Amino acid sequence: MPNQAQKIKPHVIRNSSKNGVKWLTEERTFGTFPFHKGITHDIVFTAYGKSVTVDVDGAPFVKFVYRDGDDPVNVDQITVVGDVLIHRFEHKG
Repeated sequence: MPNQAQKIKPHVIRNSSKNGVKWLTEERTFGTFPFHKGITHDIVFTAYGKSVTVDVDGAPFVKFVYRDGDDPVNVDQITVVGDVLIHRFEHKG
């Protein structure tokens, strides 16, 4: 829920870093925020040759295109920050 006192809309930020050190330019989604407190959501990250897609509850949500010079083979972590409880993480390689 947006904080009405501060007029902050909930959002999803996508970013990447080089060698875990330098963060690059953030990409933010200001469309419909699909998450709701107290509701369990299924989030699926699918890695392709040039991008990662994110589906929420079976519907496409966002697409993150790898940055110039990124090699998907070297992606070694996904970070989720916020009021989140992860029940299961499954990596299929």
